[in-house]
Amino acid sequence: MQKFILHYYMTTPPASQAEGAALQQKWQEWMQIHAANLIEPQNPFSDKKRVSKSGTSDADGAPMGYSILQAETLEAAINIVQSCPFMDMGHMDVCQIMDMQAQN
Repeated sequence: MQKFILHYYMTTPPASQAEGAALQQKWQEWMQIHAANLIEPQNPFSDKKRVSKSGTSDADGAPMGYSILQAETLEAAINIVQSCPFMDMGHMDVCQIMDMQAQN
């Protein structure tokens, strides 16, 4: 199986606590369904800064968190992600993680 990192970008936060709780329940159910594929299911970020040679700045537009997923192909990973309830709040980038040890 190949590994993929999922970066979460929230564009539409829940409108209420009730909506947030309902989405959290759907998220928990989705994680249970895909438990065999989710190596690291939820890793939210807290403090975020962008660092460059010229200094640091706020990391505007940075992802709010990530998960690590395993699947046979990129298409299989995308199929799993498309069913994620997070899609009601934003979008995700799905990026294959290269196995550098296998490259050597």
